[in-house]
Amino acid sequence: MVEQQKENDNGSMDENELMKLLAEDQAKPKKWSLFGRKKSEPQAQKVVEVKTIADIPPIKTVRRYTSENDMVRAAIEGKSFAENDIKRSFSVNFNPNYTTLYNIYRLFKERDSEITNDILVDRETFILQTATIKPGNTQNDENLLGALRKLAMYIFDVYDRARFAKDVNLTGDEIVKKLTDIYNYLDVKELYYPDSRNKR
Repeated sequence: MVEQQKENDNGSMDENELMKLLAEDQAKPKKWSLFGRKKSEPQAQKVVEVKTIADIPPIKTVRRYTSENDMVRAAIEGKSFAENDIKRSFSVNFNPNYTTLYNIYRLFKERDSEITNDILVDRETFILQTATIKPGNTQNDENLLGALRKLAMYIFDVYDRARFAKDVNLTGDEIVKKLTDIYNYLDVKELYYPDSRNKR
C-alpha cells in the first residue's frame, strides 16, 4: 500500500496534520491583537508621582494653620518660609538687623539708585518704582526679581494686616494664594524634591 502523503494532490494539508497543528497552536500562550493584550506575561506598571507647589511643606503647613483658623500664625510662618526659601534658592543675603521689606528695598536700590524709601510704606509706590527695574540676562535673575516683588506684596497684603492690624477678614485662601504667587518664581523641585532629578 502506498504511504499516505501529508498533502493531497491539490496541495492542501491532510486532516490529521491540520488537527495536530491546531492543537499545538491552542497550547501556546495567547497573544491578542491591537485591540487586546499583546503579551501573556503581566507587566509591572510604572507609577509616576507628580508633585506640585501645593504639596511642598510651607504651603501644607500654612494651609493647616488656616484650617485651624489661626490666620496670624499662618501669615507669619508663610513669610518666614518664603524669605528663607528665596535666600536658599537665589543665594541672596538678608541682613538680620533689618526688616524683610528693608532688605528687599536694599536689593532693588542696588539695581536702580533712583528707588526711594517710600516703597517701604506705600504699596502702590512700591509697585510703580520697582516695575521699571529690568532683570539681568538670566532667567534666574528674572525669577529673583519676581519673587522679591511677590514677597513684598505678601508683606503688604497679608503679613502686615495679620501681624499688626490683627485683620480677622483675612481668609485662608487669600494667604495661600499670595504665598503660592511667591513660590511660582522658585524652583520647588530643587528646594524640596532634589532626588526626583535622578528618577526619570
